[in-house]
Amino acid sequence: MTSTSLTHTAPAWPLDQTDLPEPGLPRLVAPTALQIDTEQPTDLPADLPLLDPHQGTDPQHGKLVLTLLLWAATRCQANRTSNLLLSPEDCSQRLLALRQRNCQLEQRVLDLTEVCQRTTERLSQSTNLHDKVKLALETSETRFRSLVEQTSDWIWEMNPQCQFTYVSPRVIEIIGHEPKALVGRQLIDFMVEDEAVRFSTLLYHATQQQQPFSNLEATCRHANGRAVALEISGSPYFNSDGQIQGYRGLIHDITDRKLIERDIRKALTKEKELNELKTRFISMASHEFRTPLTTILASAETLERYRHKFSEEKQITILQRIQSSVNHLMSLLNDMLTVGKAETQNLDFQPESLDLKKLCQDIIDELRWGQQSPAAKIELQWSGETSTVLADEKLLRHMVTNLVSNAIKYSPDGTPITVQVACAQPQTRIDVIDQGIGIAIADQARLFEAFYRGNNVNNISGTGLGLAIAKRAAERHQGNLTFTSQPGVGTTFTLHLPLTFLN
Repeated sequence: MTSTSLTHTAPAWPLDQTDLPEPGLPRLVAPTALQIDTEQPTDLPADLPLLDPHQGTDPQHGKLVLTLLLWAATRCQANRTSNLLLSPEDCSQRLLALRQRNCQLEQRVLDLTEVCQRTTERLSQSTNLHDKVKLALETSETRFRSLVEQTSDWIWEMNPQCQFTYVSPRVIEIIGHEPKALVGRQLIDFMVEDEAVRFSTLLYHATQQQQPFSNLEATCRHANGRAVALEISGSPYFNSDGQIQGYRGLIHDITDRKLIERDIRKALTKEKELNELKTRFISMASHEFRTPLTTILASAETLERYRHKFSEEKQITILQRIQSSVNHLMSLLNDMLTVGKAETQNLDFQPESLDLKKLCQDIIDELRWGQQSPAAKIELQWSGETSTVLADEKLLRHMVTNLVSNAIKYSPDGTPITVQVACAQPQTRIDVIDQGIGIAIADQARLFEAFYRGNNVNNISGTGLGLAIAKRAAERHQGNLTFTSQPGVGTTFTLHLPLTFLN
């Protein structure tokens, strides 16, 4: 049998790192060529082509590789002793090394398993902690939201430009606007112009200092147009770099409180007025009532002790003095009753036909004859086509009598007094002009208050009721009483009465 030698060169592809043996293990050296003895039976084809490692994954290439492997296995089985690459000693060493390596790998697997378990436990704990933190945050957010929505105050947040970035739902009840309608807007957008200027000035000074502010009061417009009084407090908040991000705070509706405060101020003012009225009444009563009562008491004692020495004419004079004092007391009491009725809007008003010119002349004559010398000159100046009017004679007499008597009382002796009557439509005008001491500017605003008297009257007697009654009597006639005065020059009182003329 002819002997044929077939040389097949081994592929020279590069070894991957996984092909390298572990340290301490025998290294397998790949043969550079495979010697095939054709004397031995073989089924390897003679025309077997060389294997090219760059042929890729061609199916024909794979078939050739399998054929070669099967042939190599058959040859090794047939001739073990001559063709084995490893000796038994090498196999034993390699098996021992593999067992050691296996133990190391098993220990490493156990270590890694333990590490994985610890990592898993830490991850589980971290997950539980995360769930707890998340639950706590959700609970806190729910609690905070509940507090914000249930509180009676309006919670807000705004940026450095004082524009709202958050508004709680309570704003609907306070100013009648939806929260989204306020986001991006300023509070002054809901104020009248003057109030907006005032509040923006206060807010500017507070925010420029980047300090908390509290109890700033402002008045806003409700959606229905009514005014709402607000009390505003806030604090700044900053980022991690210390830069201001805006303000957070609350707004409290103080409308009801302001109404109560206004009522309290009115009550206090009324109480103060009542106290002043009481003081003035006591002062008036102690003076005006004491004088006639002293006169009555002295006259009565004189008659009691000396009437047997007095002539009948003298006794009559003393009795007339007592009567005059009694009439004065009755007049004071009537004035007090009249002003009381006027204050309660119960002043009697009974209009009837009367001659206004004759009434004024009678009053002037009565006051002229009642004066002590030197008497003031009282002049009546009349203008008008008719003098018959419809009016309450009692009230009209009181008005004219009080004005003329005051002109006499507060004017120097002998100075002229003028009464001008213009009887015309739509109003009858009566002016009483004097050249007396006048009324101080500080007293003019309160001149028509009951029991009030000017500070410049000195020791001139008076009750402070006459002008108050005259003012109410003029109003009862749907008219008015006014005056102009200059201290040291004189005073003019003017009655405007819309009287009905009767032909």
